[in-house]
Amino acid sequence: MDKPLETPAPNVYKIGGVIGDKKSSPSYTISGRHKQPMDERVKNPGPGSYNNVNPEAYKDHSPCYSMAARTQLPSDATKIPGPGVYFPEKVTIDYPPAHSFGIKHSPYSEHY
Repeated sequence: MDKPLETPAPNVYKIGGVIGDKKSSPSYTISGRHKQPMDERVKNPGPGSYNNVNPEAYKDHSPCYSMAARTQLPSDATKIPGPGVYFPEKVTIDYPPAHSFGIKHSPYSEHY
């Protein structure tokens, strides 16, 4: 085992060409596209780009109670007629009933 180390370093190796020792002509390869497609599906927002919407702004509120004292008595300054004054049979509606499904507060809907 007294043999000197004659192994060359990793950067000393000279590897010849794989096929022969002559210079090769330009070579071509077939590879996939790298251009990103601008499809309509790509323009849609991702799951993390939506803003959080406060549901309290769009749903009916339940009654709110407090223990604070009132500063004044409730009064009716609007002069609303009583229940016996209304005549539902005389009501005319100029437009058909409108029904919808979905969210109306989305920034991606038509009427935001």
